[in-house]
Amino acid sequence: IGLATVVPKFYGLTGNSSNASVGTTTMQLTPSNTNRFSLIVRNISNTTIFVGFASPMTTSAMYLKQDDALTLDHYRGAVFGIVNAGSGELRYMEENV
Repeated sequence: IGLATVVPKFYGLTGNSSNASVGTTTMQLTPSNTNRFSLIVRNISNTTIFVGFASPMTTSAMYLKQDDALTLDHYRGAVFGIVNAGSGELRYMEENV
């Protein structure tokens, strides 16, 4: 006898993707989304970008170096970012139910 697995009723029915610019002050990268099932954020710049769930951000948060990606399942809140100097750019894609 195996363990019972609960399968979600719906998987992603729609999705969004976009770019977000990041500067030296806290910026919202993705807004809250109550329909979000998963989110992928990727640093497409050569600047280290610090990301987190609260504003204001500091440069002691989790960071993404060039081409690093962050995958979040079931997180529906906003994501924020900041850089030490200059600017950076992220690309994100979210799956909605």
